[in-house]
Amino acid sequence: MTTVREKPVCASCGSDDVVFDGPVAWSVELNAWESCGHSYDKSMHCNGCDEDGGRPNWIPVPTSPETASPASS
Repeated sequence: MTTVREKPVCASCGSDDVVFDGPVAWSVELNAWESCGHSYDKSMHCNGCDEDGGRPNWIPVPTSPETASPASS
């Protein structure tokens, strides 16, 4: 089974320079903020066009030759 990797892009301009709001918690073990596993609906902000509050489009991420499975002989 092949898993298709995807990434979010701005629905307005197509940029993948997008960020989302979501809950985080401080991890004493990691000494860093850790995601609690989800983002808020309609929380996207695009740094490319400054769009706020929209939903992203999800597009496939091309597989690089280094990560592709070897072809069967």
